[in-house]
Amino acid sequence: MDESYFSGDRQVYRRHFHNNIQINQMEKLFTRMIWAVVFLLMGFSIPSFAQTDQASRQQTVSGVVTDSNHRGIQGVTVSIQESNTRTLTDASGSFFIEASGSDILVFKKEGYLSTTQDLIRTTKLEIRLEEAKILAGDDDYVHLPHGVRHKRYLTGAVSSIKTAELPQPSTSSLTNVLSGRLPGLNVVQLGTQPGND
Repeated sequence: MDESYFSGDRQVYRRHFHNNIQINQMEKLFTRMIWAVVFLLMGFSIPSFAQTDQASRQQTVSGVVTDSNHRGIQGVTVSIQESNTRTLTDASGSFFIEASGSDILVFKKEGYLSTTQDLIRTTKLEIRLEEAKILAGDDDYVHLPHGVRHKRYLTGAVSSIKTAELPQPSTSSLTNVLSGRLPGLNVVQLGTQPGND
């Protein structure tokens, strides 16, 4: 056999062997890149799963609801938006409710402006409700000794009288001045002693 034939064969073999090494190196590099992408994607998805888990986990949320003078407001309805879960504040304005981190709490009380609060990164709340201002001529609201109420929530009749309609009092008893001027007001005098009516 001719020696040149074998030398050409060796060159072909060397080229083939060299190409196989390059292909193996490229395959290894490609495999490493795929694994790097997989680990990278897993690294981004694990924190998002953790955040989703935290947001959906029920936790006890507590807080206090106060007015503009920093006094606790009793009887404020604290509810989860788009849910039937609700509670009321106690005499000091404190409340506790089970909610998840993605929930939105709604605070409502007659005579105050409603407000909402999201629960992202917090389980202790301090909420301040502002009193609802009644505009002059707004006949839907009534001033009562315990606050302002909407007429639709009252179970009895409400009568009012303006001070301009009252005569100059000739008596020291307000009940005698109002007698006969307000529908539904009955004044009964039990004696002649002051304050006995």
